Amino acid sequence: MNKVIAYGCVTSGFHSTKSADKISEDDAQWRLSTKVADEIRKLRNLFVAEDIIKIDVIDSTRRHRKHFENALKTMGHGDTIIIASLNALGTNNDEVVKNFKRIYNKKIGLLLPNYENKNGLSIFATTDFGFSPVSIGDDEFSILCNKLALEEIESYRGRKKIGISKEFKQVYWDYERYLIDPTTSCKNCFFCISKNTFRRLCEEYEKSSEYISDLEEQESLYNVHQLPKHFGKINDDMVDMINTVAQGVSFEDACVMHHIEVNLIHFMRLFAKHLTPKKLIISLMNKHRDYELIESLQPRYDKTS
Repeated sequence: MNKVIAYGCVTSGFHSTKSADKISEDDAQWRLSTKVADEIRKLRNLFVAEDIIKIDVIDSTRRHRKHFENALKTMGHGDTIIIASLNALGTNNDEVVKNFKRIYNKKIGLLLPNYENKNGLSIFATTDFGFSPVSIGDDEFSILCNKLALEEIESYRGRKKIGISKEFKQVYWDYERYLIDPTTSCKNCFFCISKNTFRRLCEEYEKSSEYISDLEEQESLYNVHQLPKHFGKINDDMVDMINTVAQGVSFEDACVMHHIEVNLIHFMRLFAKHLTPKKLIISLMNKHRDYELIESLQPRYDKTS
């Protein structure tokens, strides 16, 4: 039969998300759409054709996996289900083991890559990259199920924790260079977060050791010292230091006088932010806004059905 699908599943948490964050229905839907887009991206990274991707959306009240159940009904020996991770098969170990057994009993191949292994396959894969069955006896399959029952399965429950990832830093610097608008900085193809979460992550990143090296890289590439700092308020101590430098005191002497250690590039951007009229800041936003970039950062989530 040689039918192949690439399968993923996300849990919406739709109503609980709205309640916990007091956000609008549109924002809750956007968060769900971003999770779906993330699952699609994981499968695309396995070099599968987009038209074979099937994503189920479930929540605490709707547990039926429409695409998965349809696959079990219509697929059999010689067919293959591709997954990016074990949590596509369940929200906990019991459910994963149950669905793993159902796939095996239907003689459907399960392709699960793990590039840390020499053959590039997870030990739970029952087919290889050529869609040929991996030889697994019944006893060996029972051992795999026992291992799977103890495997650490990433939970679907709760919101995905957003950290200082490569993707966040990309969005941060796009925002700092005035290329994208505030909405895109919070809602994009990488994540969907509130303004407060974005602010928290910006503050966390700017206090990290990697921020200065990244800042210097941005300076070498784009001369960011010429742009007023975009994110954040300037505290009173820094305002005092800025005023001291504006009066003609050197940067080094001002640091000593105010007992402040700060990177020069970072300070120059704060200096410009404090002294640049708001009208000119708005002009900078309009001048640097990159609408093609904004469009490229929008979530793509049209494969939910």
